[in-house]
Amino acid sequence: NATLQSIQPMTSHASKHLPVYVKGECNLETREEERIYSLEILSVNHCDETSSEFVEDQRESIEREFYHGGKVNWLNLWLADKQLVGEIIQRDAYQEISDLIDDNLKRNVDQLPVSCFNIYHHPGSGGSTVARQVLWSRRKVLRCAVVKPSYSAATVSEHAVHLREYEEKNTQKCLPVLLLLEDCDKEYQDDLKKELEVAVNTKKIARGTLCFVLLSCRRSHNPERMCRESPLENVAITHKLSDKEKRLFAGKRKTLEQQYPPEFILTFVLMSEQF
Repeated sequence: NATLQSIQPMTSHASKHLPVYVKGECNLETREEERIYSLEILSVNHCDETSSEFVEDQRESIEREFYHGGKVNWLNLWLADKQLVGEIIQRDAYQEISDLIDDNLKRNVDQLPVSCFNIYHHPGSGGSTVARQVLWSRRKVLRCAVVKPSYSAATVSEHAVHLREYEEKNTQKCLPVLLLLEDCDKEYQDDLKKELEVAVNTKKIARGTLCFVLLSCRRSHNPERMCRESPLENVAITHKLSDKEKRLFAGKRKTLEQQYPPEFILTFVLMSEQF
């Protein structure tokens, strides 16, 4: 049993929690989660069920894979939160996109039911990490999920509406749902926005109520141009580092070089040298 426990990433019978409008939490039943299969739902207590044996055995390899160039996952962010691995750098764009979303959430006048924000990033510049950091930091105050792009916009819209209303007492007063779309084309994003707007109108949600926030994270060879076109909706992430980022990367690089051979952190070294 001890051997099996050590290779199991999760302890059994853990319940997932979602935030609710009245500031509490509700349980997300497994059968309900399976009904909204087009969304990867991020719960309030995501990864809390991870077994201590798995953490002890795997945390170094999980961190090494990330700095070797692997895509960030929720376990990376959870381990960093728990200070079981080193802190993950927040690029300047994290604060930029966070401010845009937060300003939108606070807006009381002329609020649209569906808002859209975009992260355009050079390949390998950390765009996906920034996007997931945004969701991770808001999972306790918004309902957050990643859209699985293999499903139609109509299906995703239906599931997003279900996620918004799940265990809420009043459909007029629900927490907004923050949906992450990764490398989806603009047409798919526009289709999803339209489907969600139709759903909101069908439900007769009061005007001025923000119901959904779409965060698109997309690779681009010219992210700065995309940002200039619409600075209130778009954020650019390039290989170029700000002075603040250079200091953060230099400090992190020193720490990592003490832990790992150079070949294991080559991608991070390239990033710190602005490729």
